[in-house]
Amino acid sequence: MPSARARSTVILTIISMVFGFMLAIQYRVTQQTSSSVEILSSNQNTKQTLEELKVIQDTNKQLETKLSELEQQIVQYEKQSGAMNENLRKELENARILAATVPVQGPGIQLTISDSDMNRVPNSGDPEKEIPRIIHDVDINRVVNELFLAGAEAVAVNGIRVATTRSIVCIGPVVKVNDQTTTVPVKIEAIGNPQQLITALTMRAGVLDYLRGPDRQLTVVPPKEVPLLKLPAYTGDFNRLSKNEDGG
Repeated sequence: MPSARARSTVILTIISMVFGFMLAIQYRVTQQTSSSVEILSSNQNTKQTLEELKVIQDTNKQLETKLSELEQQIVQYEKQSGAMNENLRKELENARILAATVPVQGPGIQLTISDSDMNRVPNSGDPEKEIPRIIHDVDINRVVNELFLAGAEAVAVNGIRVATTRSIVCIGPVVKVNDQTTTVPVKIEAIGNPQQLITALTMRAGVLDYLRGPDRQLTVVPPKEVPLLKLPAYTGDFNRLSKNEDGG
């Protein structure tokens, strides 16, 4: 199916042809009117000339009507094309936001996660098997996943923008976000409907309950609403992120 622009081009061509034809008709009318005057002055048989003149005038009116209809069609096509372009622009903008390639600002929430207040938690009563309760990549990923599932448009970890193709990994006691070393406490910010995001995180037996629970015992500052957050664009190498996700 031809595009709106192609249809507009065709219509403009038709209009040009019609307009040219109208000019030719107008010229013919002028010439025949001039001839008719001469005939009227020299010949009493004017009936045929007047009939021909009327036919030309009627044809001219029909062409003017057709031209008006075509102009209206072009206006409609332009409106439709404009609406389509606007929808495409919005879709592209949303895709860029989700891909974290552009900075974004808006209302949202922030929360902070820290290592456990208890340096070590006994495991089976054996001191050698005591497990340090520190933040791991899986903890951060749980929160980020929940935020995106709850409709977050953009998320940042300690000011580092993350996308759905993010790389949050532990290397020993160090957590790296998109290959950038981050520190504790971990501040997570998300742009989106604040109440919706808070509800998703604080639901019973949800992600924050898990982080505070006996398995993790992390310190979690409850999420709070922020009227305006400004999150930067991701400036790293997306190809490298893809390799990290593939384990390469």
